[in-house]
Formats: sequence, structure tokens, C-alpha cells
Amino acid sequence: MQTLTSRAPREAEQPPAKRLRLQLPPKPPQHSSPAAARADCFFSGVKVFVPTSGVPFGSTRARLWKASLERCGGSLTQDPKEAASVTHVVAGDGGIAALPPQLQPGGSRPANSSSDRPKLSAAAAAASRSGSGSGPGGKSRAASGRVYVSHGWVERSLAKGRLLPPADFPPPDPAAEVPTPTGAAGRPASRTSESWGSLAGSAAASGGSKRSASRAAGGSEAERCRRWLGEELWHPGCQAMSLTELALQAVYSEERSRRIGNEPVVQALRELSKYERALHPDYFEEQQQGAAKKDVMNHRALRYSRAAAVVRACSYRLRPDLRAGDLPFIGEATADQINDIIETGTCAALDRFRVDEAVLDSKGKRRNDSVGGATRARFHSLPEVGQRAAKRWWDLGCRSFEDVELAAEPGGLLGPGGLFPLSPEQRFSLRHRADLLEGTTEEEVREMLETVSSGLEAASGRGGWRCELVGGGRRSSAVHDADFLITHLEHPVAGAILQLRDHLVAQGRLVPPGEAMVQEGQLPTHLEKLRTEHLQEASAAPSRETMDKRVGWAGWFDRIYGMYRTKRGKVRRLDVIICPPEEWAFGLVGWTGSRQYLRFMRQHAKDSGMFLSSHRLLRKVGSESLIVPDEAPPLDRAGQERWPPGWGPGRRVETEADLFELLAIPYRQPHERNAP
Repeated sequence: MQTLTSRAPREAEQPPAKRLRLQLPPKPPQHSSPAAARADCFFSGVKVFVPTSGVPFGSTRARLWKASLERCGGSLTQDPKEAASVTHVVAGDGGIAALPPQLQPGGSRPANSSSDRPKLSAAAAAASRSGSGSGPGGKSRAASGRVYVSHGWVERSLAKGRLLPPADFPPPDPAAEVPTPTGAAGRPASRTSESWGSLAGSAAASGGSKRSASRAAGGSEAERCRRWLGEELWHPGCQAMSLTELALQAVYSEERSRRIGNEPVVQALRELSKYERALHPDYFEEQQQGAAKKDVMNHRALRYSRAAAVVRACSYRLRPDLRAGDLPFIGEATADQINDIIETGTCAALDRFRVDEAVLDSKGKRRNDSVGGATRARFHSLPEVGQRAAKRWWDLGCRSFEDVELAAEPGGLLGPGGLFPLSPEQRFSLRHRADLLEGTTEEEVREMLETVSSGLEAASGRGGWRCELVGGGRRSSAVHDADFLITHLEHPVAGAILQLRDHLVAQGRLVPPGEAMVQEGQLPTHLEKLRTEHLQEASAAPSRETMDKRVGWAGWFDRIYGMYRTKRGKVRRLDVIICPPEEWAFGLVGWTGSRQYLRFMRQHAKDSGMFLSSHRLLRKVGSESLIVPDEAPPLDRAGQERWPPGWGPGRRVETEADLFELLAIPYRQPHERNAP
């Protein structure tokens, strides 16, 4: 059976082939006139000298900068003999004194003839003048007429797409008597700095948020939750629920949120969560003060994701007077960020992430781990590029995919034989990034569904396979990739995934293993592993949130994670998950998502004394892990055994609605589970 079911309602103005695109900083505009094109040549007339030592990963950075500078109208040299035409000098770790004699103050002066001296663009001249005047160190530039900066000036100017004032990037040699531009103190602070500075200052002075502290709380917690959920969903039993169970009474419909007017806030919070997930996985090692490294939760990504979910579920349009506690899970800091987004469309953290600057924490301290957030998120959006790889590329000076390609050439640090060579999968993703970041149309999803279904029949020699679209495509009309869950009601499914893989590769539809695909086979031994996982978690210390650290909703299914070639030659992401028929309902819920909705479901199950995954619902009885409802009845929120109406020994979970009944939560259609 082939199905494409439970699509979310589509707005009338949406085209049928609408694509889901990543929210990344805007690309440079394509100019239609020479004058507009010249405006982007912001390095025109600038010639930068970079020393051969003293700059971290200097050779790789120099190659990347050289290509980028030339695209922006400038040039780069590492040859001291070209000192006469150099306008800006990058000082390495050794400072000015470590530079070649020709590049030191008093060395070769820039050429005086109009043919030899680089003609600075208006932007370059203005940036240089911004550091003119006198400062604590003396004149604004050396007698030679050159500007001396740290390597950060080149990186940040290229990242921001404009020349930044050299005053902000003095060379790392404070004792040198070389006058560096010092005009930064005279310029007004950015709006982002003012916003975070005032917030941090007021928080330190008052012990909380200035905005939140100035407003009095209104209404009881029950009244606020009732207003958030809406009268049509609220019922008397809600008053006895935890916030997690209450969250499962809500509807997470993107169309409803857009109609109410809260979706722009949702998208901004999603973007913040995306940046945080690009910095760290769900769990990562963090150095503790005075202790060894330990696994910590990515609580910032979770906070933004949870905030985006409750805003999408909100039954009324938010105003810029939100208080901590007005919405479930929303504290003072998040409430202030939401208020800023409502008023201005952005907030300080979002502003800083978008331009790759370090964001500030709630105490106003710089978070060094957040530098390069937007660029690292762009890298991480490619298949097989994890958080560590994205950070490594950033640390090497890569600021675009073109920079990565340059560094991956023979002799580069990312090239064959280099210190950090790209994997075959990463090279494939990089080469086909235009297709992979483009999104998938409904026509292509239908093509993949037909190919997978017919491939199963051909490879196995039998019909009757059930194949259904899951993931974001089941929750929404727009999909970034295609995920399919398959099963067979009458025949064993173990081994079928390998047959399907080989068939699709032979047909030229799937890229061969080892080039751009990972295939995992875990059936049929996964159930005992699942029981062991349950007992390990049940014996662990209780936590506020559970994020499926080991099992996850991917579970132990046989799975193809690969790249599909469409009939039109496009390369698209494809996931095929094979599921035993007795686990179909669990797999359908787990692979439909959303990620945040599943967190709510699993935490609710855990609060009730059970363990939920995309395979089964379990509970611990004595020292055993038993399957619910096959081997034991479910538990209610008080931890007491309770059969839902119509249930009893012998009945099994066959549909998604059955699973919702066992958890005592209302069934929601896939598009209503679209919690960001």
C-alpha cells in the first residue's frame, strides 16, 4: 500500500511545489548594473600583507583570504618585496616587531606614483579614516602610511561583507609604539551591545530582568495556562496536570499559528535553536570548574525549541508585554527575548548569531563557544557534516563552502593527506550542496515513494509492502528531505533493507555505499537491547528532561540513510526505515515527530513510570522490563496500573491512536504535532 497521508492544510497562495529552505543569512545580491556590482567590491584598492608565521593555520587562511579578497576587489601577498604597494599589514602573534623589516614602520613606503599606488575604494578610504586622529598610542597610522591590524580584521570584514574599522582590531603588540587606529571609543555602541549591556546591568542590579521586574504578575498559573491552551482545549482535568502533560493537550499547527499571528516569533526562536544545535549536539562534553569533563545537555537549544513550541500552540496573539510564567516553560530571559522579537523582529542573540559574533549569556559574559554560529550552521546543514567538522572548518578560516573546497584541494589541511581530510561522504555533500540545500518538491517525494515501493517488490519477490511518508513531509506540505517507513504484515522484514539497497544502487537511483550513504542493520536483536536500555535509564538519577541520549527515536531499525538521484538528475536526501509490523504504530509516531513533540511524549511517559521509544512502550516491574500492554498494563500519572476504556489483557497497539490512549493523552493529527 502506498500512502501520502495526513498532510497539513496548505494555504491557498502556496504553490504545489513549495520548497522548505534553511533560514540562513541572506546571500549577496545578484546585481543587474555595474554600479551595483562595484558596491560589493568593498576591498577595492586594498592590498593586505599576511606574514608566513604567527597566524594560526596561516598558510590555509592565506589561501582562503586571497581567493575571497580577489572576489571582493582586493589582493593579498606574503612577499615582503611587494611592501611598496601594501596598504594593510596583518601582525601575527609576535606583533609588529616580528614583521619583515620592509613591512615595519619606517620600512618601504607605499609607491607615490598613481600607477603603483593602489587606489582605495570609497568604503576602504572611509574605513581607514574612521581610525584617524590621535589616541593613547599616538597617530592613527604609521609614518609609512600603512594600517597595522590583527588577522581578525580580515576575517570579520569578509564575514560581514564590508570593511570594518581597523581601530577595532589592533595588532597583538600593545607595547609597540606603532600608532594603530584608536577611534573605536568615540563611536556609539551597536544596538545589540546596548540591548545586552542594559539587560545584563539591570539584571545584576535587580536580580532579574528589567522588563519583567517592572510588571506585576497577572492571574493565577491555572488561569494563564487556560488562556494559553484556549477554551476549546481546556478541560477541568488540566488543573491536575504537570506542564509536560499540559503541553500534550495543545495543538502545534503552523497554519493555526500563522492565522493567529505568532508564527514570526516561532521562526525566530527556531532560528536560535538551529544555531545552538549547530554549536553542540544534544549531549556534549564540557569542562567543569575544578573537575574533569562531563556530559551536559544542550539546554540552550532545548530552551529555544520548547519556547518555539509553546508560542506556536498559544491560542491568542502575543503582545510585547509577556511576563515570565505567562506561557509554560517561559522564564524571564526568554520572555524578554520574545518581547524584543515581537517589537523589532529580532533580538540581541539573533543579531549576533547572524553575523557570526559571540553571543552573550544571561550574565552579559561573552560565550566563546558561539563564535561563527551562522556559518557553522550553514556547514552543519550539509549531510555528514557534524558539529565538530563545522567548528573545525570555521577554526581553519573557512567562511563559505568555496573556502572549504579550496582548503580541500591537494596540499590543503582538508585535502587528501592533510591534517583534517574530508570524508568521501563530506566531499559528495559539498559537491552536490546546491541540490541538497534546495529542498524537495512534492513531485519528487512521490517519485521516491513509487521507486521505493516498486523496488521492495522487485528485490523481495513479493507484494503487499506498506510504505508511508513520515518526518516533516507527513506533518507539513513542504519537506527538506524524504523519509519513508516500511513494513510487511505477513512476511519477515529482516534482511529486506539490504536487498532494497542493492536494487536501488543497481538501478542508479541510490548513490553506492562508501560514497554518500550509511546503512545500519540491527534487526532482529534490537528488543533485548531496548530492554537493557530501559533498565539502565530506570536506574539512573531522575532528570527534568530526557532527550533520548542513546536510543533516540531513530532506534535500532534497519535503515538506509542515503542520497537519491531523481529522474531529472537532482540529488536528494532519502531515509528508508524498515519496521517490524508489531512496532508499526510506535515507529510511525516516532518517525513522524516532531522532535520537540516526542520529547513531551517521552517525558510524560517517564513521569508516569514508563519508557517510550519508537519501538515499544515499556515499564519496569521488579528487575524486569516488560512491554506495555502485551506483558503489563500501563500506569497513570500517579504511577498506578490503569487500563484505558476498552483496553485489557490481550489487546495490542495497532494504530497511533492506540498509543495515545495508553498514555492518556488526546490524539493529534500529524500536522498538529508540528512542535518546532
